Amino acid sequence: MSPQLLIPLVREDIKHFCCWPCSSGPVLSTLTIPFGGYAPGQKIRFTLEIDNQSSGYDLDGIEVKLKQIHRFQAQTPHYKTREKEHTLHKSGQQERVLRLSKRKIEGTLAIPAVPPSTRSDGIISISYKVILTISTGDCHVDSDFEVPIVIGTIPLIQSAENPASAAQWIPETPDTPAGAAADLPPSYDKCRT
Repeated sequence: MSPQLLIPLVREDIKHFCCWPCSSGPVLSTLTIPFGGYAPGQKIRFTLEIDNQSSGYDLDGIEVKLKQIHRFQAQTPHYKTREKEHTLHKSGQQERVLRLSKRKIEGTLAIPAVPPSTRSDGIISISYKVILTISTGDCHVDSDFEVPIVIGTIPLIQSAENPASAAQWIPETPDTPAGAAADLPPSYDKCRT
């Protein structure tokens, strides 16, 4: 019902370690998630490509989290908004990306039984995001970036591991034969009054 959720999500980031005159090459990272929408019970498969062009720094590893955000909004007696975040699943890999090298890292995040993303603004709204953290070592601030995703109730057939089992979730309308006539209403002639 939402074709835009079939579009892959891609997030790119460039991190520089130092400034001139001690500058080093940047770290280029690209996170790719194949779909924008998922359902509980599915796994989010992600691909991270890291190109460490730095001549003096190694990367220590990555951590990917699925977070749920609850947003509470009040209008009276005055406008107030509060947000709470909760980590649903975390996946970490300690694979080092050495200086002047490239690495492609693949992984998955499981989606537990959670309520779907909220489609309209109300008093309480729920949203989800995938947060990627690249550990850059003790002397530097870790590189973080996030990608919002939608969690619904029916999985996309294209994102299902077994498309035949996902087809049972899709509501279908029965086909009416071409020559079928509509049923007539019952006759009430024989009813007592």
